[in-house]
Amino acid sequence: MIADLVVQYTPDALAAGANPEAVQRAALFITGGVNQLIEGWLNKKITLDTHALAAECARLCGRVLSPANE
Repeated sequence: MIADLVVQYTPDALAAGANPEAVQRAALFITGGVNQLIEGWLNKKITLDTHALAAECARLCGRVLSPANE
């Protein structure tokens, strides 16, 4: 469900012309990664504040999704 939301809210510019299956795979991948980052943050293994953690998650998600156009 979360991966489907990622695909739904992927910016039009990113998804335009992208292989839909590639976008879905990337969304599934980042969903697990974001979950692991948040779990690490909750367990005090990641010491970022909430804003920095959110920015890092967004940055990493963008990097994963950007090759989806290939």
